[in-house]
Amino acid sequence: MATKFEVQTAPLSDGVLPGIMRQIVIEVCHDIGIPVREVSPSWSMNEFWKEAFVTSSLRFIQHVESVQVPLFWEDIQSKTWSDVPWAVKKFQGVGCITTQIQRELLKRARSDKYGVNGLL
Repeated sequence: MATKFEVQTAPLSDGVLPGIMRQIVIEVCHDIGIPVREVSPSWSMNEFWKEAFVTSSLRFIQHVESVQVPLFWEDIQSKTWSDVPWAVKKFQGVGCITTQIQRELLKRARSDKYGVNGLL
């Protein structure tokens, strides 16, 4: 079955921390049939982004409301952050893929597969 979406995460070689939650989310995606590709998301493709999330040991998986990047990288060092013009990509709430991954993470946590039952 071909899917029209994939979860993208920057590869460790790009400086992403090899976090436990990142690895668990990759495992969950694999187990429930969500394709994962380790590639740095490219701003030039942002019109195709439907949702975004970050992972952490405190929040497990948290949806992202918006992503922003400087419009002009050339002169970014000569300005303060408040003087830099930004391009913004907004998302419409929690997406269905993020929700599906969240549900599976919580299901596994409740079954104590990851030894966090006392935290919930």
